[in-house]
Amino acid sequence: DNHHDVFIQGVIGDILQRARLGTFLICTDSNNFLWPALKVTASRYGWNFIGDLEKAEMAKHKAAGEPSDGGSEGTISLGPKSFVVLERVSTR
Repeated sequence: DNHHDVFIQGVIGDILQRARLGTFLICTDSNNFLWPALKVTASRYGWNFIGDLEKAEMAKHKAAGEPSDGGSEGTISLGPKSFVVLERVSTR
């Protein structure tokens, strides 16, 4: 399951590539299969990806009193594991 070089194309790729700065997307995937490829594709086009692993890392930094990389300092509540939040922060 090495998805570091897998990119999502088609409509989803176009949305990620053409969205305006500051756009938020909330994505769902019932079996959590697409997250690795979505993370790689989103990063390629200048999006921050906040999923379970990122949320846990932000919470760890917050508990230690350290800054985190997630703009929200770990306060985003994602609900079920099948939700991911994306924010466009650059136009790479």
